[in-house]
Amino acid sequence: MNRKIREHDSGTKARGVRPRSLRSRLLGWLGGLFLVSLLVLASVVYYSVFRVEQNSWRGRQTEATRHAVETVSDFVQHLADVLATVSLMSLDNLDTAPQVMTTVLQQHPALQEMVLLNAEGKVLVSAYQGAPLLANLFTIPQSTWFRRARAGELYLGNIEMSPAGDPYLIMAMPGPEGMVVAARLRMEVLWDVIAHLRFGETGQAYVVDEDGRIVAHTEPAVVLAKTSLAGRPELVLAAQSAGDEWYGTYVNFQGTPVVGARAAVPGTRWMVLTEISRAEAFVNSRMTGLRLVGVMMFFAIAILLSVAWLLERQVLRPLEQLRAGAERIGNGDLKHRIRLARQDEVGQVAAAFDQMADRLLRREAQLAAKTAALTAEVEERKRAEEALHRSEELFRAISEQMPDSLLLLSLDDPQVPGKIIYANQAVSRMHGYPLEEIIGRSISFLDDPASAKHVPERIKRILNGETLVFEAHHCRKDGSVFPVEVTARLIDYGDRKVILALDRDITERKRAEEALQTYAARLRERNRELQDLVYVASHDLQEPLRKVQTFTDWLRARYGDTLDAQGRYYLQRTQQAAARMQALVEGLLAYLQVTTRTQTFGAVDLDRLVRRVLADLEMQIEQTGARVEVGDLPTVEADPVQMRQLFHHLISNALKFRRKDETPLVQVRAQPLNGRDGVYQISVTDNGIGFEQKYADRIFHAFERLHGWNEYEGTGIGLTICRKIVERHGGSIAAQSAPGQGATFVVTLPLKQSRGRE
Repeated sequence: MNRKIREHDSGTKARGVRPRSLRSRLLGWLGGLFLVSLLVLASVVYYSVFRVEQNSWRGRQTEATRHAVETVSDFVQHLADVLATVSLMSLDNLDTAPQVMTTVLQQHPALQEMVLLNAEGKVLVSAYQGAPLLANLFTIPQSTWFRRARAGELYLGNIEMSPAGDPYLIMAMPGPEGMVVAARLRMEVLWDVIAHLRFGETGQAYVVDEDGRIVAHTEPAVVLAKTSLAGRPELVLAAQSAGDEWYGTYVNFQGTPVVGARAAVPGTRWMVLTEISRAEAFVNSRMTGLRLVGVMMFFAIAILLSVAWLLERQVLRPLEQLRAGAERIGNGDLKHRIRLARQDEVGQVAAAFDQMADRLLRREAQLAAKTAALTAEVEERKRAEEALHRSEELFRAISEQMPDSLLLLSLDDPQVPGKIIYANQAVSRMHGYPLEEIIGRSISFLDDPASAKHVPERIKRILNGETLVFEAHHCRKDGSVFPVEVTARLIDYGDRKVILALDRDITERKRAEEALQTYAARLRERNRELQDLVYVASHDLQEPLRKVQTFTDWLRARYGDTLDAQGRYYLQRTQQAAARMQALVEGLLAYLQVTTRTQTFGAVDLDRLVRRVLADLEMQIEQTGARVEVGDLPTVEADPVQMRQLFHHLISNALKFRRKDETPLVQVRAQPLNGRDGVYQISVTDNGIGFEQKYADRIFHAFERLHGWNEYEGTGIGLTICRKIVERHGGSIAAQSAPGQGATFVVTLPLKQSRGRE
């Protein structure tokens, strides 16, 4: 064979073909491997940076979109509330309505004109700034805004231009008794709101209606040009997405590649689009890619040079020595020793050639030793089987006195863990199998598939010395399944270890548990029906209350001058009682809505939320001259509407129960709760009148008041709502106070809600 190899080598040289060396092949292969590895690594790093940057912008842009939606929604809802208030004016008070509506227009710069119409489209009363437009229309009954508002819909029209060249938008909504209230909105106010919604260097936001027309934009000229997005990618892609929110990339109507996000404005047919140029969004990814290319090229060259040096020193030279030594041994020189002084694979191969003969002798000796050990093992197994047979007689006598099923599970066979080596008659009766069919099978044979997968895990725990008590489902021979309680532990059985398992049929107990669950479900259904009943009853109470208030207002306006002092006093008491009753009904509805009208938990920035609450209470703060200090507040997972309701009640209470001789001071602080990770304590402290500490529990009960109606207004249900909201979020609320020393309300909330809390 060696001669043939030499002849092949000489023939190759004679033909002039130079064989490729191992050195060149290794360097080529390693160079290609390094290049591919570096490219893959660079791609992974670049993709990771790109994804991180993309997710970062997505989170920021989604938050900006939601903020824009909330801002536009607040703007529309505020104007809708104003129109709803105007629509509630009684028909008997139309003579004073123009003055009221004029005052409303002066207080709300976004309103240019308001009209109140009856069901036939006749203008009952109107007010305007500048020249009237809506009140002079002759086609009101045929107009789209009138018909849609009369049908019960909040209407927001398209951008139109007045004769004076001012852009406006018609907003209409239904009123009581078939009436319609409409307004002409000054678009510059909404455009100013949108213009301040910016993020990044190139970020912008705009509002689009259901037909794709741009209603508001950071650049008003875009709106005045009647720009439409109908059929464009930003609307087509958004329409194909599921839900009210969308995020993606496209080229906008200005020809700029952008990353955009879309969200619907609740209660309207508008949507908000936010955009930022892709060049700004992914600038870090591009820079990272260029840096990676340079770094990877430098490392590739350095690694290849190092590998070439290591191959020559550590591999190629030792391989040449190994080849020469193996050739001599192959030629019959068995006394030759290669003797490479190395501990790596090449040295191990050389040592293998040197010790080949010695290994053959040792292998023979090992074979003889294994044969002797196998003979001893066979004898030991025979003795164990005899001891097992004697122990079975003892267990059989014990099991006849036990009503429950008893099993012995062998652990000797690693292929079948839990093999049954003994069972009593109770097992046969319980499962319907003859004992001869049960003996020798695995315990998983008697378990249903859901329980069988736990058998190996349970056997491991028993081997560690645990006594397990668990529930499982066993199968009878007829295919029926029944629940059992299993007690299992490790015992010494003869001269080996086995598992003793005791099964108890718990079918009756499971039936009782199911009956209890059914009863609990019925109880929850009855409770829900009771809540619905109270909710409907509370709504039905409001209608007669509104009539009482309307008639008393009418009596005061028409006959107030003819009544004597006692008559006016009785009329005033009637109005106050109706107002208190209205507040109580509304408080009861608010309490029920804590659990019936909820929103999905999400990330809520309490610092931003409290700032919005202070904006809502701005008039009360100015009237009292109060100072409100807000510290750093955390972001929690919660219902945003209920969190706003919670802090509104706490801060307004602090302003209401103030001392007459001192400027009100309200402090809102937050700090982590000691000893509980992920839990914060939020305190609302005031310097008001305070109360006795013994009433700290009582104030959280519904309709409980520590002061009379004449001293402080309120229903006594606000703090009850606060406690209900906090408990729904897995927290707690407590109060600390002393008379004349102010009060502190401490709210404990987790940052993250447990699964299933909603």
